[in-house]
Amino acid sequence: MNQTNFFKRNLWGLVALLPVTAAFGIVALDRTGYFDVRSPGQAVTAEPTQWVAYSDAKLRLLNLVTTADLYDGEAKPVKLPDQVRAWRAVIEIQVSDQRSLDGCQLSLEDSAGRVFGTQPSELSAVRMPPPTCTAEDKGLNTYQVTVLFVTPAEAKPVAVRVMRPAALPAYARLPAA
Repeated sequence: MNQTNFFKRNLWGLVALLPVTAAFGIVALDRTGYFDVRSPGQAVTAEPTQWVAYSDAKLRLLNLVTTADLYDGEAKPVKLPDQVRAWRAVIEIQVSDQRSLDGCQLSLEDSAGRVFGTQPSELSAVRMPPPTCTAEDKGLNTYQVTVLFVTPAEAKPVAVRVMRPAALPAYARLPAA
């Protein structure tokens, strides 16, 4: 069989293959939210320790403190490098249906405007549940969630952010006291 004949016979099929492959790639990326250009931009906030109404729920930051109380899966203390600091945030939530907070993303904002996410590599050894805005008992209407963050040692946290993709561009900004 001659390769030249193969390309001559299948020229239009080969030419059409490229745009069809690109179309399938675009559809696949679109289903993952890759092209979702909405980003947080409108903060819903209140005074420290006051309730913030967001996504059919009320939230408030009860506590934001540094912590060295970190343990691995074998209950051994985890020591962080001197150039980073761990923070523990406790958020109180009142909601009629916890599904209104499904898929939330939590982050910590510092005084320089930097934002730090949850589950940093520095805490990979720490035994903790994945950060979420819902309780294990889905029947609860008032509950607390605890989240750990890591920042550079010089960072001064000012707020915890709660964001749901379905509620963008708004996000809840829970200021620290």
